[in-house]
Amino acid sequence: MKRKKIATFLLVILALCLVGIFIRPRSNFEVGSIFAEALIYNDIDSAKRNSSPEIWLALESWPEKHQVIPRNCKSPSDPDVGTWSISGGVTENEITRSYVIGRECPDKFYTVAIDDMTLRKIDNRWKVISLGNYCESTINSTEVCFDFE
Repeated sequence: MKRKKIATFLLVILALCLVGIFIRPRSNFEVGSIFAEALIYNDIDSAKRNSSPEIWLALESWPEKHQVIPRNCKSPSDPDVGTWSISGGVTENEITRSYVIGRECPDKFYTVAIDDMTLRKIDNRWKVISLGNYCESTINSTEVCFDFE
């Protein structure tokens, strides 16, 4: 009987830890980074989970104009060229950020710049509400930019 109580107690603790991991509030930087990576890989479901419904229509048309960067292109081992962000305007519930993201592929290196991504705290969770420009380039190519609208 005592083992059953201990096992039940441990299962409850494990469940609470898992809930905390999956529904914990994320920082605006983390939400913006996840959203930006979703754009890189054309992962529209992830982009929608981290954005407000007002931009979902634009997200749905995103794969029509953006050629996906292959999934085998990962964050570089050098953290200085991985993902970094510059903050713009900031209030308690809204922030504008610009991201520069490097992705290392087997045969090339991508640089992605996302300017003027606005995030707002909605129901105590950060969501992307608008996005200005998205530009990507490789070392040997010219920069290609897309308007998000």
